[in-house]
Amino acid sequence: MRIVRLTERVALRFGGRRGPDTAEPGRRFMLPMLVGLAGGAAWAKPAVAQRTLGDADSLSVVPAGQSARVALPEAVNPQVAIGGVTATPAPYLSKIASGQIPVLDMFGPYRDGVRGDETLLNAILNGHNACYIKPNIRGVGPVLAKDGPIIVPQNGKLIGIAGRQSTTITRLSGYTGDTLQMGSPTSGMGSAEIEGLWFTAPGRFLGAVPAGTKLGGRLTAGQAHIRAYGSQSGAIRNCGGMPIPYFIAQQGGYGLTIENSFTIGGLWDRTQTALQEAIAVLVTNYDPVHGHPTCTTVINPNWVGGNSASESRTIKLYSKSYECKERIGPKYGWLHAAGEDCQMIGGFAGGFNRSPIAILPGGPELIGGKPAWVQIKFSLLGARLDESMWAGIEARRAEASQAVLNILSVANCEFNGQLVGAHGIDISPSPLMAVARLRAANLVLAAYQGAGARFYAVDGGEVHKADIHGFNVAGFDTTKGDPIDYGAGLVIGGLTRNMAVTDLRGGGGPNGDTDPNNGQYLFADTTPVSRGQSKQGNSYHRVRATNLGLAGGAPAMGGVNDTAG
Repeated sequence: MRIVRLTERVALRFGGRRGPDTAEPGRRFMLPMLVGLAGGAAWAKPAVAQRTLGDADSLSVVPAGQSARVALPEAVNPQVAIGGVTATPAPYLSKIASGQIPVLDMFGPYRDGVRGDETLLNAILNGHNACYIKPNIRGVGPVLAKDGPIIVPQNGKLIGIAGRQSTTITRLSGYTGDTLQMGSPTSGMGSAEIEGLWFTAPGRFLGAVPAGTKLGGRLTAGQAHIRAYGSQSGAIRNCGGMPIPYFIAQQGGYGLTIENSFTIGGLWDRTQTALQEAIAVLVTNYDPVHGHPTCTTVINPNWVGGNSASESRTIKLYSKSYECKERIGPKYGWLHAAGEDCQMIGGFAGGFNRSPIAILPGGPELIGGKPAWVQIKFSLLGARLDESMWAGIEARRAEASQAVLNILSVANCEFNGQLVGAHGIDISPSPLMAVARLRAANLVLAAYQGAGARFYAVDGGEVHKADIHGFNVAGFDTTKGDPIDYGAGLVIGGLTRNMAVTDLRGGGGPNGDTDPNNGQYLFADTTPVSRGQSKQGNSYHRVRATNLGLAGGAPAMGGVNDTAG
């Protein structure tokens, strides 16, 4: 047995074994090892052992600074063949010493670029609960998912050790399952983590998409690149790619952190069924085993739709029409179907065919007579929502069995329609309340074809310090028969009650300048009024309009004056 000092770097190559029909060269793994110093000192810098092991060899290390040479024990892992099919001859994983983390060389000679790699990765992860993936400039291409998902076990880790677009996981054509699965549907993922991975699918598009384009192998069964079952403080960090139906699908659990995610592309075109695939970047679902997601935190996302129609289209908005190259990225950014205390902090989301944030409760499952698809406390803090075809945030309920979102907090956010979006915030007209207790503060809403914000189904709350400019670009005009709530800066109507609006400013052009815009009313309360007071308890103070371009308008409408003078 040769003793390998911690400071050495030697090549570890599993000796190639010959199968009955095929001779295959040795396959290479890079094995980083953390070794503790005596006396409770800090951990030593990881060593990478590289050498060729024969059948009688074993690998051992010596902690730095120790004179006695004590070897680590031989690995006792069962022999697991490396390769996508059982016919692939050895080498084996059994030579990886206990406690070491294997590193998959993404472009190793054992990979042919045709067969799937999920069997190989799953064997490593099952045996060692962790794996690093090392990309380099050689070889046959990305890690491939073909016959089943890559499965990160409970409390396991899968980490790409280069930039995220260097460690690519690609679905092979014809595969119809999830690309990667964290945990299992029954036992969940625990605190499993993945990091630095990039997910793709063949035949997808990015950029201007001509009319009549077809999407080969369109996925329609709710598949996800990453499906996370029952998190218990798990994490998805620095991962990205192109959404299929979903990029991330969370199935219940607690404390999932999604940090620095980056997605671009994904197709959903409302006018062409053949291009309707990407539903959302993230969906948070109730799960019968793992319950509803709780304390999911999305930190600094960068979600870019990335696709648009190559031709200019006529977009119909109520009684008006306008022309633009329609954004046909995913339909939604975050589809919040269920969740409690979920939040997005910072980041950017834009270019969606519908809305970056959609609060659309699932159902109709009940637990104890109450909706299982819980909607409690959703927060959006310091985010930028941009350039999507309908709204920055939309919320609505389709049926009475679905939950009302109890507390929606939106603070320090910027909404910009880029002259293609309809509204900044739209809590839609409905016979059902959608949100109870809205808290909206320090907002900028700009460059929308219609109203900057519409609140039709809100049961109590406040809007404080909002600046709305460049709204009503489509030019809705009450003097020509258009309803006031199509194009006012901020609209209260329908079921909304006990809403307080304070320190509202607006008017001017889309860039917040002093040019007149098509605005006619900065604020409109269309709920019933009696003797100058809202019959539904709404109030407003310090509403200030500048440069409303259409004649006949006023800062406030609905029978209640600005009570702050």
